[in-house]
Amino acid sequence: MVILTHHATRQAQRRGATHRSVELAAEFGARARTRDGCFVRILTERAAQQAQRRHPLGVHEVQRALGTTVITEESDTLRTVITVLSKHKAIGPERYNKHHREAVYV
Repeated sequence: MVILTHHATRQAQRRGATHRSVELAAEFGARARTRDGCFVRILTERAAQQAQRRHPLGVHEVQRALGTTVITEESDTLRTVITVLSKHKAIGPERYNKHHREAVYV
């Protein structure tokens, strides 16, 4: 199950990412751990191919979602999207700062 915080919803709107793109990135994106225990997930070509194998998705929908980057907190049953980052910025766990986690939970 994927939940978006209020902050993540606003950031997605600002950056032109659809709700479906954010869900795909949170569910199937390539994962890297950050310093504070969150995860950076990026929907790469390989992750998009896995998503297409598991779910009937349109080509346009997957192409639009490619490169979507999200920061998530994860438990066994729940993935909470904290924020949505710009598609064009390269980010890794070493560039993610703890102050990004100050999101408002809904």
